[in-house]
Amino acid sequence: MLHIHNGDSTAGTARQANIPGEHIAWREALVCGPTPDGLSEPEFINTRAQHLADSYNRPVEKCRAELRAMHEALASFSEHDEVVLWFEHDLFCQIHLIYLMHWFAGRDLGRTKLTMICIDEFPDGYFHFFRSGARSPQSNSNWHRKPGLRIARPMR
Repeated sequence: MLHIHNGDSTAGTARQANIPGEHIAWREALVCGPTPDGLSEPEFINTRAQHLADSYNRPVEKCRAELRAMHEALASFSEHDEVVLWFEHDLFCQIHLIYLMHWFAGRDLGRTKLTMICIDEFPDGYFHFFRSGARSPQSNSNWHRKPGLRIARPMR
């Protein structure tokens, strides 16, 4: 099982909770900067790397390498029976979710099941639930098995 999380915090919390499978953090900021249509994946990565390097004062090669690594991990989806997307209600997550759903829509999923974790209520008495990465590993350990948790499966 491959889990794709919005960022290091959520991926790290899921690893600490011993949720089975491989966990990758999606580290992008697609909410800002250019996201032109019609580019090949390498061209898109180069465009995004240049924007991230300029915006965050980081070496462009480091940005490019990190983006390539994320896409290479994403491309390994067919090695897994299931890919689980862990994204939330905020705009930052939703932009990444849209990007990933578009990416998967352009691929033959074969035997791989694509699912999404979507909470239906504030978990464990959290009145202000902002992100799953803020939860403790103990409270996340069985979260993916919680009764009432909606798992959405996109149509093929």
